[in-house]
Amino acid sequence: MNEKKLDIDRHIEKGIEIYNQNVGLKYAINQIPIVGFFIDQLLANTGREIQQRRLMETIKILHELIDKIDKTKVDYEFLASEEFDDLIVKAFQNSVDTRHKERIRLNCKILAGSILIENRDIRYSAEDLLVLVSDLTPTDLKVASEIYKQQKGRPEKFNIEVEGSNEMAFVIKSGWDSLQKSCGLNESDFVLSLHKLSNANLVKQIVGMFPGNMGDKYIITPTFQRLMSIISYSNEPIFINKLD
Repeated sequence: MNEKKLDIDRHIEKGIEIYNQNVGLKYAINQIPIVGFFIDQLLANTGREIQQRRLMETIKILHELIDKIDKTKVDYEFLASEEFDDLIVKAFQNSVDTRHKERIRLNCKILAGSILIENRDIRYSAEDLLVLVSDLTPTDLKVASEIYKQQKGRPEKFNIEVEGSNEMAFVIKSGWDSLQKSCGLNESDFVLSLHKLSNANLVKQIVGMFPGNMGDKYIITPTFQRLMSIISYSNEPIFINKLD
């Protein structure tokens, strides 16, 4: 960890300590409309070591991501909205509730991506995306990342009347049969992650036309493509953790 990050850590730790000892500040936070109570609960609960560590990790990652954003691309009007307040609360709640740094990073990438002008037309999905990824593990995110690598060129529409122009053909051509090996998982863990990604609406099962082709292959959804659009500013795959 470099000197800059160590300095951030010290400021965060000191800030949380001061907050929990300052009755006036706690009262002022609680007077913030809509989000004040939730922010106070998050900060007050950091007296426990695990929650404090997760909160610190969230702040560090958010600082790193936003520090790299071109400030001329930020929608400052959105920052003053209740929608952004709700996103902050949801992203921090999700992060405090998980032990996985990979998911904390994804929460932060969604939050940071929502403030960009280029994402203005799709940012309404950000809160839903935070909900959808809230139960995914690093293994699930790794599988998702490998699937996206294969299928990121997914056509918007398929013409089933044209031979070889359907979902099944696209997925097979993209390399599905090598996917499990690429993920380094056994059959049970691989299938479990696929089901969880399907429940999160990031992939969907393909129903084949012939026996043996039903339910064993999945294709990325428009929801997954929207997620990747929102976090594309970071130039990172969905699965990454830089702050070990």
